[in-house]
Amino acid sequence: MILYHLLGGVNLLLRLLICLVILSCALSWFLPVHHRAVRLVDRIVEPVLSPVRAWTFRIWRGPFDISPWIVVLLLSLLQGVVQRWRYAALGLF
Repeated sequence: MILYHLLGGVNLLLRLLICLVILSCALSWFLPVHHRAVRLVDRIVEPVLSPVRAWTFRIWRGPFDISPWIVVLLLSLLQGVVQRWRYAALGLF
């Protein structure tokens, strides 16, 4: 039962990180880079985005950055795995 709640917390953190990546993209369109909200969100999201950005830059150098899309996809897949582990901890899967 403890593992179920622990994995629920991990799932919540993954969901929050996905929301912050999407928020970071939206804020970059509407607020200047030096705005406090942009800097706060970037401080949280950039450690996740920068390795993916470096990897995608070698593969695709298009007019816009696709690394947030890839990060959201990978985090969503990881969230699905954690959710399955969570159900397995209860013996439902």
